[in-house]
Amino acid sequence: MKSLDEYMAYYSELFEEPASRLILKISAPLTFFALVGLLWSISFYLFLALGVAAIAFYYSLDQKTALAGALAIGIAWSLHLILGFGGITSFIILVLAVIGLFYGQDLENEKLNVVESLTFLLIGPLWALGPRTLRRFDLY
Repeated sequence: MKSLDEYMAYYSELFEEPASRLILKISAPLTFFALVGLLWSISFYLFLALGVAAIAFYYSLDQKTALAGALAIGIAWSLHLILGFGGITSFIILVLAVIGLFYGQDLENEKLNVVESLTFLLIGPLWALGPRTLRRFDLY
């Protein structure tokens, strides 16, 4: 399994064009945000099970990464509660964000396979923040 550094370097190398990088840095966190909200809307137990699985993935990378991932999930969940988004709104945001992800990848002529896409859904928000921001909060 790759480390967070390797994932960060891989995605930075893979997406070099400024336009695609900007689109992906917006779309990746939005996809994560919408997915958290959609899971919460569908079932608390599904949200909990997949949240624990995501944190376990983050923990396999590093303890600080697990904390950053748990904070990302918590922030996304809190925003959904504060904004009062329901399942339909989350689904619409998810569809638009996934279209943005595909468009950003298409600008680079890159197609991620299914495993890489799922990994990018988890690493993408951390990649969008960047190592500098994560270090500022001692999460990298």
